[in-house]
Amino acid sequence: MSRSDTLPALVLGAGLCGRGLVGRILTEASIPVVFVDADASRVAALESRAEYPVAVTDGSRVVIPIARALPPLAPAVTSVLDTAELVIVSVGPKNLGTVARQLGTALSCTDRGGRPLNVILCENGLDAVERFESSLGETLPAEHRTFPLGVIGSIVLTSSFASDDDPLLVVSEPETGLPIDSASIVGALPRVPALQPIDDFTSAARRKLYTYNGANAVISYLGAAAGYRLLAEAAADPRIAVIARRVYEEINATLLAHFGGTREAQSSFADRSWRKFADPSIADPIARQTRDPLRKLAPGERLVGLADLALAASIRPVGIASGIAAALRYDDPADAEAVRLARSVAEFGVKSTLVNLVGVPGDSPLIPLVADQEEIVASLLASARSPR
Repeated sequence: MSRSDTLPALVLGAGLCGRGLVGRILTEASIPVVFVDADASRVAALESRAEYPVAVTDGSRVVIPIARALPPLAPAVTSVLDTAELVIVSVGPKNLGTVARQLGTALSCTDRGGRPLNVILCENGLDAVERFESSLGETLPAEHRTFPLGVIGSIVLTSSFASDDDPLLVVSEPETGLPIDSASIVGALPRVPALQPIDDFTSAARRKLYTYNGANAVISYLGAAAGYRLLAEAAADPRIAVIARRVYEEINATLLAHFGGTREAQSSFADRSWRKFADPSIADPIARQTRDPLRKLAPGERLVGLADLALAASIRPVGIASGIAAALRYDDPADAEAVRLARSVAEFGVKSTLVNLVGVPGDSPLIPLVADQEEIVASLLASARSPR
């Protein structure tokens, strides 16, 4: 390693979060970064340049040096894992199983001398750790592990975006704090100031999913219906902003009822998310937020799961229901889930789709609430077709 004698960290996924957040926090800690990515052209560019730029939305700019960029299952990956202090995964939910199996294959060939290894997942989804561990076990069963292995959930609050100026350039928010599950750490983590071990991680992760991702989903699907391209544009629309305010009221009341805490802390957390979504300096494409609508409508997830929690607390989730209604009308011919969803709504209607495709019980009070919001979504769709 040319940068120093410091042991490296292996970053699985050189996408936006991997480069915009993970590479940055490791570099700030003076830990050499080795990327592994399935995109051959991205790997070649990173390996050739041995660095990439990050433009921070506060106006600053940093250059991130990298030690290596490798394709999955390259022999050099195993060599890196022999000494790596840390593995951080940022590949998206659809790729999580594949990457876990690839990591298990590589780890089965390593010689770590019994030293523990921590794997931090920078992934949304309350079941990310469980799914990763299950897939990892397919190629590296627990009984065959010769060293302690910890799989650690995290709460990603920092967004990163692509740029048209340079395929490797990432635009990212300034905040780099990464809360992680303290209970899953094995041995000692390398000193990375941005890592913030917290107790009661499950409750914190739920708060983040339902506050950030829940509100984001409502604003994004309503924005898509209205024809907006950027999240901040949607948040600036008075019609959507009114619904968003109601959604936050529903979220805050629901999470306080289920998880406790102070009204001030939850309101501050929610306000922080709204400021982020409404910030015009953050060019966050709505298409990035709305893809895979069936996953985001799944039971327990950011929309239906949040609405169910609200109903259980005797809170009518009218604002959340409007986001669900908009998600059911989301139209993207390039998104297989959106196509399947649109076909179901067109052929069988909203109620049947919610029951048979999304998994909402047929007698759920959520179904009429969603149906009542259809007119709002229809109005946004009509305005998108009209000249602005």
